[in-house]
Amino acid sequence: MGQIENMIIKLNNRFYRKEAIEEAIDDFKTVCDGKIISDEIEVDLDPKENVKNLRGEFCNYVFGLMKNRKII
Repeated sequence: MGQIENMIIKLNNRFYRKEAIEEAIDDFKTVCDGKIISDEIEVDLDPKENVKNLRGEFCNYVFGLMKNRKII
């Protein structure tokens, strides 16, 4: 089985809110370690297991958090 590589996701800081991203990182802690690595909202995700489309799922989750809280 191949090694699972970490990924960097750059999110638009004019749209995505840092608070929602931090909450998503905490909610995803069972499948990956994550941290915000720049003010331009670059997120480093280090998967603990192979998750299909982790990048898309993470971004959709952040979007959903913001929508549910009427941030957008």
